[in-house]
Amino acid sequence: MKLKSLLLSAAMLIALTGCSAERKLPAEAEDRFKSVISIQNDAMITGAQDYEVSSGLIGSWTLGEHIFESFQRVTGINYYDVWGFNNNGDIIFTFHDAEKNSSEIGAYNIQKGTYQTLTKSPEGLVAWFGALNDRYIVSLYSNTDIDGETNGNHNEIHCLDIGTGEDFTVMSFDDTDQNTTGYFTFIGDVLYFDVYGDIQSDILDTKVCKYIPGGEVETVSEKARLTMPYNGGIAYIKNNDGVYALTENGEELLFDAEFFGDLFGISCSNDIFTYKYDIYGDAEDPECATGNGVGFINGGEKTNLFESAAMALYFSEITFNGKGYGVWDSDPLYAVVPAFYDCNKNSFVIVDDTPMSYRCFSNDSSVLFISINEQTQSAFYYLVT
Repeated sequence: MKLKSLLLSAAMLIALTGCSAERKLPAEAEDRFKSVISIQNDAMITGAQDYEVSSGLIGSWTLGEHIFESFQRVTGINYYDVWGFNNNGDIIFTFHDAEKNSSEIGAYNIQKGTYQTLTKSPEGLVAWFGALNDRYIVSLYSNTDIDGETNGNHNEIHCLDIGTGEDFTVMSFDDTDQNTTGYFTFIGDVLYFDVYGDIQSDILDTKVCKYIPGGEVETVSEKARLTMPYNGGIAYIKNNDGVYALTENGEELLFDAEFFGDLFGISCSNDIFTYKYDIYGDAEDPECATGNGVGFINGGEKTNLFESAAMALYFSEITFNGKGYGVWDSDPLYAVVPAFYDCNKNSFVIVDDTPMSYRCFSNDSSVLFISINEQTQSAFYYLVT
C-alpha cells in the first residue's frame, strides 16, 4: 500500500505539472538522440516547447486484477501487450493467461482514468492484434501458444464492437490452405485485410478482402496483398509489380516495382507512403544487415529520413497521423529518447531528454508514448497534441 500511495502521489504531481513545464531542449538531448538515430535529410532537431505535452502514470492496480509482467518462455508466466490508442482516449491493452492460453482485451481511458474489460478470448485461443478504430477492434484468435508452440492450425478473425460488446467472427481457418497475412486496415468502419492460400507454392496466391461488421466477406482484388489506407480508400501491392490504388474506375498503378527496388515494409498513412530498407555495416559479414533505415515518398521522390546509428538496432515503419506527426517503434532492448517527426516543419521533436524503452502510437490528433516499468508496476506516458 505504501508503494501504491507513493505512485498515486507521483501520478497527481505529473498530471499537475506535465502541461505547464517549459520543454526546452537540453544540450545533451540532441547527442543522445543522435547516438541512436542518424538523420538522412536536412531535418532539424527541436524540443517540444511549441506543442502541448501532458503526462501521467497508470498503475497496474487500475487495470483490474492484472499486473505488468513480461512473458518468459522458461517459466510460462503471463504477459501483457499494448495494441494502440484511439480518438476516444482509449489505450487498448491485452493480458495473456499462459495457463489457460487465452487473452483479455481491455481499454484504459486516459481522460477518465478507468479500465474496462472489453472481451476475453475462449480458452485455448490467444488474441493477436489486427487493427482498431474508435468503434471496432480486430484481432486474430489463434491456437498457437503464447510461447510460439502450435496446437494444430486454427485461426479466427474477430471484430469487436467496443460500444455494444458484440463480437463478429469474420473468418475462420482450420487446417485449410487459407490463412491471413495479418495486414488489416479500417476505412471508416469497413475492414480490409489480406488472405493467402498455400504461400509455399505460390506467393501470389493472395487476395484482398472487404468486410462490413455483420455482413459477408467479399473479395476486392486477386493476387493482391499488404492492404493500406490511401486517399479515402485503399492501396495494395498487386502481382508483385507495383502498388495500386483501388478507385471508382478500377485499379490505378501508383508506383512500380522498379521504383521501390529492394525496399520493404511499405505502408501508407494519411496518404503519406513510407518504406524501410536494410543497412549493412559488418565488415566480417557484409551481407548481414546490421540495422535498417526509414523513409517516405514526397512528390514522387523517395526521401530517406533516418537510419540506425547503433549496431543491430531496428525500427518499425513510420506512420503519420492527421497532423503530419510521424511515429515509430524502436527495438525494446534499447533505451532511446522519446521523439516524433513533424513533417510540416521537417523537424524531429524530442519530448524528453531521458532515454527510455517505450511504445509509440498516434490517433488523428495526438501522439502517445508509453513506457512500462515492471518493478513499480506502472506505465508512464506522454501525450503530445
